[in-house]
Amino acid sequence: MTQMGGEGAFAGFEVFLEQLPPLKTKKPPLHLSPYQPVVRDFAFLVDEVVPADQVVKAATKADRTLITAIHIFDAAIQVRLEPEAGTLTEAQITEVCDKIVSNVIKATNGALRSL
Repeated sequence: MTQMGGEGAFAGFEVFLEQLPPLKTKKPPLHLSPYQPVVRDFAFLVDEVVPADQVVKAATKADRTLITAIHIFDAAIQVRLEPEAGTLTEAQITEVCDKIVSNVIKATNGALRSL
């Protein structure tokens, strides 16, 4: 029995956090915008031979810095806009959305599905 009241073997160690090697990762560090993101859904009518990634690539070209994610769901895409310089105005959102629609229509010969 030891002076601390325990039985068996004990081990102690000290970790110097400032001396740990940097992490080796291929992913960039997470960066979150302090401004409210905007999410918009778009449904396009395209020929069935048009691959989904063609739609995504065309939509992404509308604004590579503002568009941070595009997800495919059902027969539509969901686009996430994350501003860095300030909250987006309705006019700015409309401008990007119009570019997305225009780019996808040009790239696929499709059309925006109306409600």
